[in-house]
Amino acid sequence: PEVVRIILSGYTSQDVLIESVGAAHQYLAKPCEDQQLLDTLLRAFTVQKLVRHDGLKELVAGLSGLPSLPSLYVEIMEEMGREEADLEKIGAIISRDLGITAKVLQIVNSPFFGLMQEIRNPARAVGLLGLDMVRAMVLSAGTFAKFEKVRASGFSMDDLWEHGMQTAGFAKCMAQAHGCPLELEDAAFIAGLMHDIGKLVVAANEPEVYEAVLAHQADNEAAFYAAERAVYQADHAALGGYLLGLWGIPDAVLQAVAYHHAPQGGRDKGVTALTLVHVANAFSGLG
Repeated sequence: PEVVRIILSGYTSQDVLIESVGAAHQYLAKPCEDQQLLDTLLRAFTVQKLVRHDGLKELVAGLSGLPSLPSLYVEIMEEMGREEADLEKIGAIISRDLGITAKVLQIVNSPFFGLMQEIRNPARAVGLLGLDMVRAMVLSAGTFAKFEKVRASGFSMDDLWEHGMQTAGFAKCMAQAHGCPLELEDAAFIAGLMHDIGKLVVAANEPEVYEAVLAHQADNEAAFYAAERAVYQADHAALGGYLLGLWGIPDAVLQAVAYHHAPQGGRDKGVTALTLVHVANAFSGLG
């Protein structure tokens, strides 16, 4: 579980790139900036820190499989790496998956973005919201789409998605109220959208464990994350952070997901994506 596999290669055949996702956690294309490589290694060390806890290490080792990066996300990353990214082409890539398209447009048209008109075209969404935001939306929607048939009783995909949407919206609104820079505002929204991805991984891979957590929560009137710690000595926040760290998601988002129930674990102080998501999650009312 401590190993992070990273490909650094100048070979950019699309077929090989997509195929490599199953063998490696991240793909860096040459030429690679020094800072990008450094940031990638720092995130890898964060992953190692998260799995030092025996409970999480045992859970990860016992999972039947962690989700890989959605193939559409990989293709969008490749297109964004070009000198002049084609917004229409990125929109066309998104449109190939109707489920992901529906989720992206649902997010774009949510009240939190305050757009004056309904957006029905993914390419238009890219133009209005920017490449980084839409890329994160595709990652989130694509990950949720991988687990449409979760076997755990008591689990609701719709509830989890709606809670993520609400948390993301609250975090974004608070960032705006604090006058935070757009980069932080976007990071808070993305982290809010994905903060409970660890719940999804457990429910899909270990339904008996998920059901045991729900039973402990009901019997003891405990918060969900507290019940998780009692059942398997870890929680969905750490698991979600571990997964995003493997995928090379930016550190601000990774920290916000990994420590959203324990913000003192984050490195940075003050108003951060982590503190915004921590408070937004409390407002949203799901443990």
